[in-house]
Amino acid sequence: MMPIFIPEKCRVGFVERKDTFTGKLAYVIYYDAKGQIRKEPSWNKWRDEKIDPVDFENKPTSGFVLNKGIRRFNWSHFGTSRSMIRIYDPRGYEFEITPENLIGLLMHTDCSKREIQDDLVYAWCDGELMLLPCSSEEYVEAKNFSSLQGKSFSARNLVEGHTYVTKKNEKLVYLGRHMWYKSHCGYHDKKRGRIGQKEHVFCDLDGQNFAPMSVSSQIVAPVVESCHDQFANWLDAFLKTSQSSKFLRWEKQPIPQDKWAEMIAGMEKSWDRHMVGVEMDGRFFSAMIEKRQVKYGSQEYKPHYHLSYEMMADGSYDTARVSNGERIPSWRYDYSERVCFVPVTDPNIFFDLYGVFENGTRKKWSYGEW
Repeated sequence: MMPIFIPEKCRVGFVERKDTFTGKLAYVIYYDAKGQIRKEPSWNKWRDEKIDPVDFENKPTSGFVLNKGIRRFNWSHFGTSRSMIRIYDPRGYEFEITPENLIGLLMHTDCSKREIQDDLVYAWCDGELMLLPCSSEEYVEAKNFSSLQGKSFSARNLVEGHTYVTKKNEKLVYLGRHMWYKSHCGYHDKKRGRIGQKEHVFCDLDGQNFAPMSVSSQIVAPVVESCHDQFANWLDAFLKTSQSSKFLRWEKQPIPQDKWAEMIAGMEKSWDRHMVGVEMDGRFFSAMIEKRQVKYGSQEYKPHYHLSYEMMADGSYDTARVSNGERIPSWRYDYSERVCFVPVTDPNIFFDLYGVFENGTRKKWSYGEW
């Protein structure tokens, strides 16, 4: 479930609407934990500036009343083709919530003659406004989550092995400041390659996931100020990962014939794909293998491949290029393209590709896990 944030203060803008109890429809936004107004640009575009906005403390309030359902059509300027529910706020205006939010309300509260019989607060989940009943478990969890926002913790106060809580209410063990290597190969990356730098590294309480953290923006406070009994084991496990070590070289490992036959036999048309390695002109590439039509319109499918990435000497990867330097258009599937999917005629040219690291780790390459 996405975290729910309950702000301490909200702001309301208005437009005149005749189909409401009070003649005014409201758009509610909020102040975040740092006192900054969120969603203000869209709020300013929507509201009538001739009607003064109102700020209020977001305290548990009773007296909310159901008005009616509204359908927004695409031809409307604000049309979304979704249904909304009009709610009357006892402070004197109406606003809208989703049907999903209404169902959640009715699961925790009673409704008598359209009046919701519970104290409610405004809350936001994934950027969307909701009413939250104070009698629900979600309210307690949201209060805990909201109390962590806006807090900060200094990195100089970190102690290795101690357990800390994040703004997402996650409990993590601090492993210390270590080298963290990451491949920067995205379209928007200004620096490209496998880059390492010192980071504050944390581990979850299962000892399975390691991650660097920006302490001042993510860590809130210590929760256990004593060394975790698995600290030494988890630190040792992290220091054996590829993320903690320099890259040395690529190695290829032959794919056994029985494994290849099983892989191909299990592929259903173009829905199953396998990433393997291939060597061309002395360079290593990752190749995507999938079953495709023998020719356009045919019902016969056979294994084809295309080059996805070139594996660079520093352990990073980049979009594959043909020998003349032109990028291979792997995202285009038109059979008339000169370079695209190629029939697999010799499976022996493919292999599993492994990276070897300075700390002794040998890891099979897989996109998204490097």
